[in-house]
Amino acid sequence: MRQEYHNKKAIKDNCIGIIQWWKFKKLFLFFNCEKKVIEELSDVSDIKLLSNKEWDELYKERNVHEGNERERMYGKLHENWLDIQEKMTTNKTGKFSLDFCRFIAHTASKTAIYNEMTEAGLKTIGITGECAYTKDISIKHSFGDESTYSLIFMKAHDEEISNKEIQGIVEEYQKLPDLWQVEKFMNCEESDFLLNG
Repeated sequence: MRQEYHNKKAIKDNCIGIIQWWKFKKLFLFFNCEKKVIEELSDVSDIKLLSNKEWDELYKERNVHEGNERERMYGKLHENWLDIQEKMTTNKTGKFSLDFCRFIAHTASKTAIYNEMTEAGLKTIGITGECAYTKDISIKHSFGDESTYSLIFMKAHDEEISNKEIQGIVEEYQKLPDLWQVEKFMNCEESDFLLNG
């Protein structure tokens, strides 16, 4: 059933959206594009899967062009969809939430920045007590297709990262000075579980 319903276009209570499986909480998420809410479901009996043609017809019919400037340009339904899609799960099986993919990538890049600065003999704490960065090192690990962030995010997104590798990333991150451990920046339920047990 999880495969049948994972990452499918659907309608629930006369609202169209996307249904996905989330392995971490062992439940389904319904991304309601009309109400801009995410519903957690243990039962999918009231969900009807839609074909691409059915979805396209309903989407065009319900994507009202009113409200703020962007909603008038692209449509209210489209704006709702953009707002909630960041909270979706990975496409293959729903093993991870995208929030978790971002968290793992962020922690890996943070550790890489700290380690490279330390190896180069650079200060890692600024005068004000805040984390200090060098621009080049930060960019190298945080931005671009070959950055630590991007490479780890894509591995997690494609579900090609092992639980052991994730645990290793978290353990290395937890060795950083407290000021460098800003997990709240990428807070998600899976990260809370990993960091706090």
